[in-house]
Amino acid sequence: SLFNRLHLNADSGPIKNNIPNPPPLENYFRTDLSFSGKINTRLDYYFHVRNLFDRDNKLPSGWNSEGGIGQQGINANAAIRMVF
Repeated sequence: SLFNRLHLNADSGPIKNNIPNPPPLENYFRTDLSFSGKINTRLDYYFHVRNLFDRDNKLPSGWNSEGGIGQQGINANAAIRMVF
């Protein structure tokens, strides 16, 4: 599976009395890649990579965190599961 997430024209937080014009954020683009399947009737596997292109993404903050909320860089995990 290949997943893309895109946020365009977002501000760093909501408009509040003390921050009437929150600064804009750069466009958010994240790609995640996943592989999963069965080796046999007892073994499953998966491999996930989040933020495949290691972009420095930030999401808007509900509490006006200055500059938005930073997201993790590239990260991956894998597993094999055995059923008895």
